[in-house]
Amino acid sequence: MRTQTQPLLDWVRFCPHCGGSLEDPRNLVNEFSLADSSICFWWCSSCGAKGEIAEIERVTAPELVDR
Repeated sequence: MRTQTQPLLDWVRFCPHCGGSLEDPRNLVNEFSLADSSICFWWCSSCGAKGEIAEIERVTAPELVDR
């Protein structure tokens, strides 16, 4: 689990799409804050995928029915 003083960038190391390392200087990884949330925008130069990874504290989801 990430500590409050540890940057979110330390946790974003691989592209979720192709698995390539995001530590390559050709990639873009940028952390920013929105209200109380830390969000990390990433772009992978290998596959062209991009997205955001946001830190969340709690997830509420319905329980799915087994069939």
